[in-house]
Amino acid sequence: MLGAKIAVDYARSHAQIKHLHFYTDNSAAVKAIFDLKPRSGKHYASTLYTTVVKFLDDDPVHRLSISWCPGHADILGNERADELAKEANDLPWSAPISTTRANAVRRSKMASQKAWVKQWKSTPKRGAFAISNCIAPTLKPTQRFLNTPRETFGRLIQCRTGHAYTGEYRRRFHPDKDENCACGKGYQTRNTSYAIANTTINIASTSSGSPATYSSPLYSARLRV
Repeated sequence: MLGAKIAVDYARSHAQIKHLHFYTDNSAAVKAIFDLKPRSGKHYASTLYTTVVKFLDDDPVHRLSISWCPGHADILGNERADELAKEANDLPWSAPISTTRANAVRRSKMASQKAWVKQWKSTPKRGAFAISNCIAPTLKPTQRFLNTPRETFGRLIQCRTGHAYTGEYRRRFHPDKDENCACGKGYQTRNTSYAIANTTINIASTSSGSPATYSSPLYSARLRV
């Protein structure tokens, strides 16, 4: 946007210049100039659009060309533009607005996470969920969430939080009924070292109270709890 403004101002002071050429290696930026949808950097795109349109309206012979060029392809002009852009990072802020929408959103997320982590650190870990509340909160999924198979991750969460198909959890809702596993493995808690595959647990139906059978395959994996 600033480059376009400088180019238009220069052309106005040099009447012999009738045609401006703009080159960019960012095709999305070119499309955003004429896209009315709100998005990151829209203020800059709108300002650029207003600037170039005014240049075209000043004189019927004025022309404007916006072209895409490949990046990192040893094109001298493009490489020089990249160098100047990097140098500009060390200069004082000189844009016509205080910040961009993308920057404001990023800073807001950082502030939210910082406050969240601060509160998490200052809050004592108590109750049944304390054992599973040992990782600082984050606004992005953890690598173990992204890389662990869904079934395994789900069973691990069940064991760490205690919300699992175990006798210990069943006893909380049906203290008067047998909490032992129907498979004969005996009383199970979330502190069990191994999750037994193909465990069958009798649970009560929440609607009628009649016994129902839930059969679920569990991964045989050692659980750190």
